[in-house]
Amino acid sequence: MSNPVSPTAFYCGGVRMADAENPVPVVGDRHAATLMGDDGRRIFAAFERFASQNGSNVTRHRILDDMLRDRFKGQPLRLTVLLGAGLDSRPFRLGSGRWVELDEAPIIERKERLLPASTCPMSLTRIAIDFSADSLEAKLAPFATTQRMSIVMEGVLMYLDEPTIRRTCGVLMKLFPNHTLLCDVMSEKFFRQYGQEIHAEIERLGARFTWTPKDPAALFTSLGYREAARVSIALTASEYRAIPARAWTMRWFRRTLREGYCVHAFKVD
Repeated sequence: MSNPVSPTAFYCGGVRMADAENPVPVVGDRHAATLMGDDGRRIFAAFERFASQNGSNVTRHRILDDMLRDRFKGQPLRLTVLLGAGLDSRPFRLGSGRWVELDEAPIIERKERLLPASTCPMSLTRIAIDFSADSLEAKLAPFATTQRMSIVMEGVLMYLDEPTIRRTCGVLMKLFPNHTLLCDVMSEKFFRQYGQEIHAEIERLGARFTWTPKDPAALFTSLGYREAARVSIALTASEYRAIPARAWTMRWFRRTLREGYCVHAFKVD
């Protein structure tokens, strides 16, 4: 694949594939196996040993699913843009919404070959973009709206730098002035204490984390967002029993683990 971040999509897809095979799945993504293929399974094999990280990853996906379900209540055709969509299959699973997916051409081409947008029960448009060369504004301009809508950036922000995040949010605010940004952000302390081992495996794929600030939410509030929701990934994972840690210990004793990596909803203020 042309973009070094793209192979990490097989990690997230593999986590959802493994989850779907469980008797009581957290997400239950039955399309994940279709999108993985043998090449994806070979990449994911290196990550199968990370039980806690994998449990947290699939829980992150569930948290975002639930946030989107809440946003579709009363607005079943609300527009949702998946920015850096990876091997996500939400348009096929959630049963609501109008969807736009953007990612690098190899990801889009793979999804169109294995799970075509034309077979989706909901309105789905897929757009290939070279994030290093193409204009994000030009790609998204045909979908610009002043209506309330959602932008999802899952497993994306840690691979960017702050200037890129600022520019991206500027484009989103210009085209979608009433959007809510749903995203996961990781603190520097969390990454230092809990992220090193799996990050070493990610680096072997050619990618690396570049944005893990002390206070991730501060950047978005400085850009004109209001934090509307924050959900601890680790605490939620413990409640779903997706990780070995007990929920009560997470609530009372493990603050960095509980608060250092969360899913946020940022609304334009």
